[in-house]
Amino acid sequence: MKYHQFPNTELTVSQLCFGCWGVSSDFHWGDRIEQESVQAMRAAVDEGVNFFDTAPVYGDGHSETLVGKFLAEHGLREKTIVASKVRPDQMRPDDVQACCEESLQRLQTDYLDLYQTHWSSRDVPLEETWGAMIRLKEQGKVRHIGVCNMGVGDLDEILPQQSPLTNQLPYNLLWRMIEAEILPRCIEHAIGVLVYSPLMHGM
Repeated sequence: MKYHQFPNTELTVSQLCFGCWGVSSDFHWGDRIEQESVQAMRAAVDEGVNFFDTAPVYGDGHSETLVGKFLAEHGLREKTIVASKVRPDQMRPDDVQACCEESLQRLQTDYLDLYQTHWSSRDVPLEETWGAMIRLKEQGKVRHIGVCNMGVGDLDEILPQQSPLTNQLPYNLLWRMIEAEILPRCIEHAIGVLVYSPLMHGM
């Protein structure tokens, strides 16, 4: 396994991340067998994966609960980088705080290594949401903050407050839109890019 250390941080992650949307049953993936999901996570760890990315909308919290249970039962929390996200419908500052606390409880931990906005809201000023994310970092609830699915306009809005560590984006041979503007902007500001759907759901 290859690893990457984010510049100016202590955060070192496996270049392959275990995306935890598919470990729980939901409308997109259908029914899942919990034992098989746990076996998949165990196999990933055995192959050197130390990076797990989940979110409260994955299985309506079940993904976080299962990841937390798995890490606790195998004594892996301190050896693992755990990332989660703010629910898209909880972007107001008080809701961001509450959402984080709920994720911490489900994941059986007192901190997140990376906490991300899942999508930008058009109903809540981005400055307010990002300010709440910064406060969570100051409180020690999260070690680093990032974003997902964020274009150049929204990036430009939050950069004066604090640059996100990462931007999680869809990127594969069929879906290459980020190459035009978003990827260059991330490179310009040393924002790490986390790729999802690298195989376009197996296509």
